[in-house]
Amino acid sequence: MTDKIKLYYNNVEIYNDVPICGLIHEMHSEKLADSLTVRLNDVSGMWSNWNPVEGDQVRLQYQYADTGVMYVNSLSAENGIFAIRALSVPAVSKEKKSRSWEGLSFIRLISQIASEYGLSYKCYGVQERIYKYISQDNETNFEFLQRICEYESCAFTVYNKTIIVYDEIYMEGREGESIIVGENGMFNYHKNNNVYSACTVTNGKINGIFETGQGSSVLKKYAPATSRGEASRFATGLLRSANKNSLTGTFRKSLHTQYSPASTAVLETEKASMWNKKVFLTRVRHDYLMNSTDVYFRGILEGY
Repeated sequence: MTDKIKLYYNNVEIYNDVPICGLIHEMHSEKLADSLTVRLNDVSGMWSNWNPVEGDQVRLQYQYADTGVMYVNSLSAENGIFAIRALSVPAVSKEKKSRSWEGLSFIRLISQIASEYGLSYKCYGVQERIYKYISQDNETNFEFLQRICEYESCAFTVYNKTIIVYDEIYMEGREGESIIVGENGMFNYHKNNNVYSACTVTNGKINGIFETGQGSSVLKKYAPATSRGEASRFATGLLRSANKNSLTGTFRKSLHTQYSPASTAVLETEKASMWNKKVFLTRVRHDYLMNSTDVYFRGILEGY
């Protein structure tokens, strides 16, 4: 375990050599790239003289936390403060593409997208699926992968040059540690009762449905299913995506670097015991200079 903060810029450790006034690492379980924001007192213009550019590599390590390799996405300077924002995804991931495949498997698709960015990939609980026909329609690779993951009740994130794809039900089923919430009074829980009872998927004459029996309205979607079974499977994933944030919340603690998204935890909240339950962490924000960790979570869906 690292006892002090280590900050690497293009593989050079710089933390003790630059006057850092802000250091925030934000991680997400899906849809958004992880980010690292570094703010420097740069009255002398030292960093500008270093000529940092988009695509440079940054990495932070401290205790249990390791951002992995991140790529500089934006640079700014104002009133003597120089700010660097790095993301876990390479800049080339912004390119939109249109193409199609026949007989492509889900895992092969993941592998192909990873290889196009020079990334590796890992899958957790992901079931192999074969698509008779699938197309990418003016989408970035990650927008396309996000859409397919949603059909399959999966999600993905990018960490340390690796695309990590996971089955949400598989990850929600894993054991989580207990977290005592609210000792500083900083927590917020919210429940939304407006959930869908079913989802129908239609593609021409092909249609499928998945129903839960809970909720009052039906979600209607188009998806490029090539069979009734595939349409019903896509409907399950789309309904999960629409309903999974019906219970959400946040809490703040002193810096706890062992917390990370796409994991589970069991909450213990003395001031709101009705919320004592297992949850899924969706976003974690470590502020290293303020010594704080903000945790965002959602509830666990039952049955799908």
